[in-house]
Amino acid sequence: MIQHRKRYWVLLSILLIQTLLFGNFKAINIEQTDGNSILPYTRVATTDDNATLASVIKSAAFKSYNKNILNLGISQKRGWIAFVVQNHSDRAIHRLLIPTSSLLEDLVLYDGQTHKIVKRTGLMHLDSTHNTLFFHLPITLQPHSSRTYYLSVHSTYSPVAFKLLLEDSKTFYHSDKYRKAFNILLIGIVLSLMLYAFFISLYMRDRSYFYYGLYLFTLLFQQITYIGLTKIYFPPTFVTIDLEIVLLKIGTLIVTSALFAIHFLNTKQVPWIDRTYKGFILLTLFEIILFHPQSSVALSILIITGAFFVTYQLLAGIIIYRKGYTQARLFIMGFALVFPAYLFLITDALGITTFLVDFFNNSLILVTVIEAFILSLAFADRYLILEKEKQQKEKQLTEETLNRTRLVEEEVKKKTEALNQSLHTQELLLKEVHHRVKNNLQIILSMIRLQYDEIEDPKIQEKFINLEHRINTIAKTYSMLLSGDDLENINIATYIDALLYDISESYSYTRYSVEVISDIGVHDIPLKQAVYIGLVINELVTNAYKYAFKNGKGIIRVSLHKEEKTGEYLLIIEDNGSGYSIDKNKKSLGLRLIHALIYDQLEGSMQVENDKHTKYTIRFKV
Repeated sequence: MIQHRKRYWVLLSILLIQTLLFGNFKAINIEQTDGNSILPYTRVATTDDNATLASVIKSAAFKSYNKNILNLGISQKRGWIAFVVQNHSDRAIHRLLIPTSSLLEDLVLYDGQTHKIVKRTGLMHLDSTHNTLFFHLPITLQPHSSRTYYLSVHSTYSPVAFKLLLEDSKTFYHSDKYRKAFNILLIGIVLSLMLYAFFISLYMRDRSYFYYGLYLFTLLFQQITYIGLTKIYFPPTFVTIDLEIVLLKIGTLIVTSALFAIHFLNTKQVPWIDRTYKGFILLTLFEIILFHPQSSVALSILIITGAFFVTYQLLAGIIIYRKGYTQARLFIMGFALVFPAYLFLITDALGITTFLVDFFNNSLILVTVIEAFILSLAFADRYLILEKEKQQKEKQLTEETLNRTRLVEEEVKKKTEALNQSLHTQELLLKEVHHRVKNNLQIILSMIRLQYDEIEDPKIQEKFINLEHRINTIAKTYSMLLSGDDLENINIATYIDALLYDISESYSYTRYSVEVISDIGVHDIPLKQAVYIGLVINELVTNAYKYAFKNGKGIIRVSLHKEEKTGEYLLIIEDNGSGYSIDKNKKSLGLRLIHALIYDQLEGSMQVENDKHTKYTIRFKV
């Protein structure tokens, strides 16, 4: 009896409090559900997570609420919503109570009279039958009745922000079907653009597209949870894990976005911007590590970091564009679309605004599709920019080449004139040298002839004649040089013929009657070698005159040719005389001179035949 009285007074107290709470409170007509939020017809209270319904009612914490959206942000507080519904019709009516958020972790609907749980749902209470984006709780009202309900809402890892709708099941499932289809379409488009970004990164070997692909992947991972697809298409275990890594997902979103911006904007050209981006990356990684396991405070701090980052991201693009990096304009266009969505997503999560809840909770993924399309054009844009730069560089290179060619031609002309002048001067000097050498040799010859006239000893006279022939051989080369245009080479055929003529003339007044035949098949020989060849011919022909013919008559043949196969010159001097022994004369000055000229100066070889007549075969290279 005492227990029944105690229970009676408790119920009476609760009814009294409810009367005080809802006495002047407008009830919601369950028949008139027009799709608007019923929150303005409710009373709302916020408590700690461990509060109970009885304690909240007892504390009279409920206050009138005149807003369409309840936004507690990431506070980990439990929200309580009290409302009354009534049915004036003659039939029972079934409705669904729908909080328009996919992130609510714990939703409990209480019956106002019995305080018993009507239904409990949320991300932490999923089962395999759940297939809608928003959670829904059933309400059934009998004819001509009213009922009080209490809704408890709580999230540990996600922001609490939603409208509260009361709809019939047919309308709800119909609209949910179209919302899912549209969201899946958006996800599919972003997924395709993500794969396109990875393909371009492999094709172009451009890391900016690779990081953009990672950014899109992270964004998709975050957004499928935000718009409610995760709890439909993934097992409850995954959903629980997904809730516990919110901090990691947001941090990865910042890091991948920063890496993409660093490479796409080429931030190295502006060092302080590059350092700031890297600072955001380090700060984000530090916060992820420091704030593990995550809490509402940690999430709020990381979200605030994200707010500063997205603002900086837009400013950095503008600054780099103004620095002359043309392709940054696409970055600015794309991010200018995403920036408001990010900003409202952040301010909604912090409980400051309710923009995305009030309009489209898939706004971020929608504008990301547009941004991804814009940035996907960067490949073609980069090609056009590079092509334009290439044309400008080619034009500039052509102009520089023409200028350089003109300058080089002018310089070459000046140098050529200077070289021609120098060469002309050197030719004059060289001619002067050759002329002086010739004159000096003529003076020496004159001195020898004067001395010869004073000598009576025949042997000594012969030596003077030989010396005269040798000096004359050398002098003749300089005479030929001075008579021609080439100061380095001598026409060897003319030279040898002239030399043989002088030798024959020198013996024309003696008992000798010798025919000299020449066969010269070579044209030009350098001066140095020509002198050596002339001296060799002079010595050997003179010896033939002296020793080859006992009766003073005979033939001397001199031939000079070049062998094509070996590249060697072949000089042959032969006579039809009786021959003589080289061994008897090998110590003579003439033969020693011949040996030195052939082996030392011409670096050649000599073969001698002197059985019946004398034949010298001399080989050398020039």
